[in-house]
Amino acid sequence: STYKVYKVFITELTQTNSAYSIKNLQLLVGDSVEEDSNAYKTRCHYNSNSSATADTHNTGAKQSADGYCLNGNQGYFCNIPASLSGEVTIYNPNSNTNYTVFVSSIWIHTTTGPYRQHHKNSGEYDSLVSATGLRFRTHDDSDVHAGTIDIYGLTTGA
Repeated sequence: STYKVYKVFITELTQTNSAYSIKNLQLLVGDSVEEDSNAYKTRCHYNSNSSATADTHNTGAKQSADGYCLNGNQGYFCNIPASLSGEVTIYNPNSNTNYTVFVSSIWIHTTTGPYRQHHKNSGEYDSLVSATGLRFRTHDDSDVHAGTIDIYGLTTGA
């Protein structure tokens, strides 16, 4: 609850072998996860390709109680094993007068394609809560195999 803006850097995050793995960030209040019905709203635009020359552009939206979606929307999933890297900016996580807003840029490389995807997402937690923490989650709670997640609080002007 110290900062109004947080940066989350994700480096080469992989999971144990599991299909259809959506990666989410969830807000915590105390030890409880905020899972208000469809309160996490994510708008996604991404490029996907299986070669250096083929690009597919997709857009979509997702509402979920599972968290702010880092990859995948409307049935588009990133099969595992995959490596996910990128960054997320979180605005107003500790405000109960402004919605928490997420903006992210994520790069995914899967070995089951191979597919390379660049996701540019934005969204919000559509409830006014004063969050006290953040949790990384997969939709099926499969274990994270490797990688790092670093979180930094940013000071802002008065």
